Amino acid sequence: MKLETRGVLLSVQPFSEHDLIASFFTADHGLLSGVIGFGQRGKMKDQYQIGNFFDISWMARLEDHLGRFKLNFVQSYQQYFLFSNLKLACLNSCVVALKSFFPEKQSYPDLYHTTQSLLVKSSVLSDEDFLKLYFQFELELLSELGFGCDFSCCALTGRKDNLAYVSPITGRAACREAVSDYADKLLPLPAFLCDDNAFFIKSDLKDAYDLIDYFFRKHFEDDGQLFFDIRQRLLKFCA
Repeated sequence: MKLETRGVLLSVQPFSEHDLIASFFTADHGLLSGVIGFGQRGKMKDQYQIGNFFDISWMARLEDHLGRFKLNFVQSYQQYFLFSNLKLACLNSCVVALKSFFPEKQSYPDLYHTTQSLLVKSSVLSDEDFLKLYFQFELELLSELGFGCDFSCCALTGRKDNLAYVSPITGRAACREAVSDYADKLLPLPAFLCDDNAFFIKSDLKDAYDLIDYFFRKHFEDDGQLFFDIRQRLLKFCA
């Protein structure tokens, strides 16, 4: 069996004296794992960095076997992560989420392109704007996993303005006026999650962290401990 695609490197570690074992998130086949022959000694060994993109050929006798990779390096964004602790924390959280929650060899083309866009924009966005974009990425993760939130309009009135809260039960937004009597039972909704141009204050980052954390823990408390541990490193950038 042979698969050809393009993908981003999520993890790599020694497999034998000369080889590496690696996982990629790919455009056409989702998560792929396999062996990079002589990966510890070859001329490309310095390019096997998390977040780098490769053209991939994956080969195995049978679909459920551990395959072997042949790789051609495409693009690196490492320089934008190595000099920003915040962006590096987002990258680590991103790759752990993709490895933790998604099965192998199932295609998620929209999520792949969103992941690619996130890494590309690391080169142009400030730390704060990149963290805001990363939270949007996490919302897409939830949607792809079948637990998407809906911030398009107020669930009670249909209004699209002044959205300020989210139901912890349905994940739907509500405007401030419609829920004034029980707002304390709802989750605050940072405006930037609904509108990129909305007024923004620093505390919105913590509200976004807590909101998304709630829904990940609600659905994946038993399966995502590594993700939660890695993601928690983002907290210091939300203060």
